[in-house]
Amino acid sequence: MPKSGPSLISHLLQVDYTQQWSTWSFPHGKYNATPPTPNLEIYVFYSGFNFKADRLAFVNGNQIKMLDLCYHSNNAPQRCSTNTYPEYPIADDGHHWDSYEIQDIAAEPQFIQQAHLRQVTTVKKRLRSFSSWKPQFEDEL
Repeated sequence: MPKSGPSLISHLLQVDYTQQWSTWSFPHGKYNATPPTPNLEIYVFYSGFNFKADRLAFVNGNQIKMLDLCYHSNNAPQRCSTNTYPEYPIADDGHHWDSYEIQDIAAEPQFIQQAHLRQVTTVKKRLRSFSSWKPQFEDEL
């Protein structure tokens, strides 16, 4: 959301209001905890929009409210998906639409079926080449 000027989201919304939704959605558990406020510094520490991890797939829908905080942000640099750095921007997709369990795959919208097919194809390629794979950043292991 821009700090000033026109916006689809009210400038009156505060971080603590939006944070409460994460707290409600992801309550503290044995292995997880939601921080009291988003730590954007850690995002910047890991290169912000230029974050890269060998063989980590980025999947985002373009209809999510936090799109411009994500890898596929309209403010991020243009990228090209590769086998080493796969990315799947999904047109007309909302938050987690591609991860809901649907028992009848044929009932999924076509664009979600296509996203799943790309993800399965990527994993199959990785598994075929796993024994010869060497990480891009050896010093990070």
